[in-house]
Amino acid sequence: GSKVPVDAAFSLSSKKPVLDINLALKADVEANDAFDHYVLSGLKIDVEGSGEGLPKGGVQLASSADVDINLADGMLKVSGLSVDGAGVSLNGDLSVAEFNLTPKVNGDLQLAQTNLKTLAALFGSVIDTTDPQALTQVSAQLKLVQQGKVLKIDPLTIKLDDTSAKGYFHVLDPKAPVLRGKLDIDAINVDRYLPPTKEGD
Repeated sequence: GSKVPVDAAFSLSSKKPVLDINLALKADVEANDAFDHYVLSGLKIDVEGSGEGLPKGGVQLASSADVDINLADGMLKVSGLSVDGAGVSLNGDLSVAEFNLTPKVNGDLQLAQTNLKTLAALFGSVIDTTDPQALTQVSAQLKLVQQGKVLKIDPLTIKLDDTSAKGYFHVLDPKAPVLRGKLDIDAINVDRYLPPTKEGD
């Protein structure tokens, strides 16, 4: 019935692959008398990682949200979600219903304008395009619904440089797989995304 401030930090490490991760967490936590309903207000999680598969200088992620966990109803709500780091900024809300039975996930997510070339370079990959400005302004909005084997991203809106696209993507069975999708694009110049022409080509 009272808010309890929680401040924690710990480190994780592994040898295969070689990884070192430092994590810090802060939140105000409140529980009911039955201890089956928890509210985490102002949750902040900062992560620093280095090692195999990560950028040479390591990676830092900062995330925040308000979290409501109801064990009796099997309900989890994450509101005001914000994740920033590694060249990406993601915002939105998520909820999981009946997580103790057949979980159903709902989410509204927004990816802020991102430079994909910079993001790829952080992880040791270089993307060369005929137009140097290609792939430097990418953003997206999507609604996600997942239950059992079915995953639906519908609607999906993408802004790729000067191109706008709207549509949906459904995974009806991941094993087969059974996929359905549609994307309506207003206009795109594919040539600008091709690799630069080398001398002699």
